[in-house]
Amino acid sequence: MIHSLSGGVIKDGGLHTFVKVDFGNDVVRWFLCDDYPVEVGYNVIAPLGRQSARGVAVRVDKWVDERSTPIPYKHAQSVISVEII
Repeated sequence: MIHSLSGGVIKDGGLHTFVKVDFGNDVVRWFLCDDYPVEVGYNVIAPLGRQSARGVAVRVDKWVDERSTPIPYKHAQSVISVEII
């Protein structure tokens, strides 16, 4: 727990894994991936619009604090599944 200078308490967020997925056709998105082990090059199935789609992990950021995520944590969608190649 961290105390702010104004006397309040800043919530101590957990650490997370984020994966950047390339779906092809210049469609690249970030997703939360705490439930599966993932590495660059793995196939990832994730929500894309109203459906799910398969893409390739092009970047993996591990041990990311909720305050320094590549996208706003509250709006992050999660990966549906990961296929190890």
